[in-house]
Amino acid sequence: MHRDTDVCLFRISIPDWNVNFVEVYDDTFFPVNSKNTKENIAVNFNGWLGRRCIPDSREGIKWIQEKYKVSSLKELMLAGDGLSLSDHYWVKKPQQKKEWNRINYFDNPYSEELGRALFNYKYVLGDYNKDSPDAVLNGALRKRWKYNQKAKNSFLLKSGSGIFLQEPFNEYFVSLLLKNMNISAHVPYTCIKDGKEYVSSCPCICDKDVEMVTARDIVLKFGINDTYGEYVKLGQKKGLAEFKDDVDLMIAIDFVIQNEDRHWSNFGILRDGQTGSWIKTIPLFDNGGSLWNNRLVNNDESHCSSFAATNEECLRYIDLRNYVTKDNLKDMELIFDMAFEKYPKKERKAELRGGIIERKKMLGKLLDGGGKKG
Repeated sequence: MHRDTDVCLFRISIPDWNVNFVEVYDDTFFPVNSKNTKENIAVNFNGWLGRRCIPDSREGIKWIQEKYKVSSLKELMLAGDGLSLSDHYWVKKPQQKKEWNRINYFDNPYSEELGRALFNYKYVLGDYNKDSPDAVLNGALRKRWKYNQKAKNSFLLKSGSGIFLQEPFNEYFVSLLLKNMNISAHVPYTCIKDGKEYVSSCPCICDKDVEMVTARDIVLKFGINDTYGEYVKLGQKKGLAEFKDDVDLMIAIDFVIQNEDRHWSNFGILRDGQTGSWIKTIPLFDNGGSLWNNRLVNNDESHCSSFAATNEECLRYIDLRNYVTKDNLKDMELIFDMAFEKYPKKERKAELRGGIIERKKMLGKLLDGGGKKG
């Protein structure tokens, strides 16, 4: 289902929990390419459904499976009808009388128990409350949704990882940097204490009218190659005049912050949930994999997961000077001091600050030389 539209009928085999049959009713909102063989449609839809689940790599998930006696994470996700705070899809079982407006998590309360348990192993779990958007959260990092009564909105909390636990502070740093650069197209992040650990917090990007579609799902839906040229061409064909500029901005910022986690599920578009029309690109989000996260601090080439092997190679698609100036980078170390003020690992903090200073110098020289590497 998409809202209250019957999108498709599918069947899952037990005990492997794989989709073995799909019949498409509404191609506008069917999430993968329907112009394919029945077997490939089922395989691709099964992959899409699997990406709605908590991954096996999530810390603590095996304990949750044992506690609730679920053999598959699809089973855990489908128990709550597959409802998400990222889009308007859900699964309606035959003969059910449910309606989207009565069950979606944008308008209706949900349980935070599963998310709390994944953050804190000492949390005492009761019987499984199926009404949980946390069962439909992808990604390896520990994360959970929390409803803020005062703001009347849901906020996503995400932990750090590895020995440095750096991601929450990275998110805050990038958010402050983009604000200082007068770049409005980004999701605001803060770094807060949740129990005994620091986490990043950002407001829900979607609402009852607008949903996210990731670039990965765009590739699968429209059958394009995952290249810069084909992705930009499709966005422009869909009527988004600023699509190329938005993608180029993302490339520029990822280069500046050395973001190594801009994979194809970390960017995409916002879509009108009723008409299916594309509204705009998703504001920049999920920047925790930046600032030499979980690796040595240096200003060598950084890995890229979007349009090239490295962020430096991606510069061939853009003119960096259209988005970055020496003036809007002049306060980088001061912004770092603010974002990392409470970061507890002093030695790592000093290394990062030194890396920021050197990176600002390197970026200055690059901009003076025309904005291209090599």
